[in-house]
Amino acid sequence: MGPLFYGFGTDSIAAIAYQFNDTRNEFENTVAIVSRRDCVPIISTTTILRPGNNYLKALGYNNIFPGIRDSSVFDPPSYCRKSAKNAVNTVYDIRRV
Repeated sequence: MGPLFYGFGTDSIAAIAYQFNDTRNEFENTVAIVSRRDCVPIISTTTILRPGNNYLKALGYNNIFPGIRDSSVFDPPSYCRKSAKNAVNTVYDIRRV
């Protein structure tokens, strides 16, 4: 759809809007706005038109920063690591037998 700025003044983000249509089973229109530089999602809306029923879905993204600030969010909790380790050992023992 084209470039735009999301926000105001020094708090604005250079963005670009895209529009997608799907008419296979029903009419579905999605508009996604992403940051121009890194393609980080800002907001998306989807409108679905069905006979007798219409839907609107809006997704907003907040407090998003480029990169990964804390990679420990990908570390499984200790109780999961213990269960996963036991499951792997069990699978390994079964295959070895």
